[in-house]
Amino acid sequence: MLGLGQLLSMPDNETEEEELYLNKIIEVTGKLDQIVKEMNDILTNELPDNLKD
Repeated sequence: MLGLGQLLSMPDNETEEEELYLNKIIEVTGKLDQIVKEMNDILTNELPDNLKD
């Protein structure tokens, strides 16, 4: 994701390339969000009741 952001900041990018990079960033952030949600679910379910909330 960081690499895609760096590519976007390059001055010689074409609009088509920028759109490709942005679409990839959206795809990757969606996957990352899902991973974080799954990790949160796992951790929440594994915590003892007295440590939840």
